[in-house]
Amino acid sequence: MRFNILIMFCVIILSGCQTIEQSRQTEARRQVEQRYIDERNNRLQGDINLLREDLTVLREEFASIQETVNEIRSLTLESEEKFRHAKANQEKVIDNLRSLLKSELSSSPDTNNKDIEGHEHIVESGHTLSAIALAYGSTVTAIKQANKLDSDDIYVGQRLFIPQ
Repeated sequence: MRFNILIMFCVIILSGCQTIEQSRQTEARRQVEQRYIDERNNRLQGDINLLREDLTVLREEFASIQETVNEIRSLTLESEEKFRHAKANQEKVIDNLRSLLKSELSSSPDTNNKDIEGHEHIVESGHTLSAIALAYGSTVTAIKQANKLDSDDIYVGQRLFIPQ
C-alpha cells in the first residue's frame, strides 16, 4: 500500500511537472504570438502613415488642379464674352460697310441702273481680269465696261464691280 501511495505521489508530482512545462511552453508561444502581432501592428501603422502622407499630397494636388480648372473656366468665360463683343462689333462694321458700298454704288454713274446685278471683288495678288471673269461667270469686256477700265491692267486692292 505504501508502494501504491508512493507511486501515486510520484504520478501527481510528475503530472504537476508536465503542467508547469506545458504552462511554460504555452507562455512562450503566447509571447511569440504577441511579438508577431506587435510587429504586424507596427508594419500596418507604418503603412497607414504612408497612406496618410499620400492622401495629403493627393489633396494638395487636387486643390491645385481645381484652382487651375477654375482659372480656365474664368478665362473661358472672359474669352467668350470678348468673342461675343468682337462679333457684335464686326457685324456693325459689316453693316456700315454695306451701307457705304450701297451709297457708293448708287452714286456711281455705272450702277444707277437698278436692273444691273453683280458682285464686288477686291483684287488680290495674281488675279487677272480673265480669271476674275471666269470665276464669276462674266466676261472681261463686261467687267471693263462696268468699271470704266481702258486696259486690262488692274492692281492689288482695287475694287471691281462684276456684273452678272
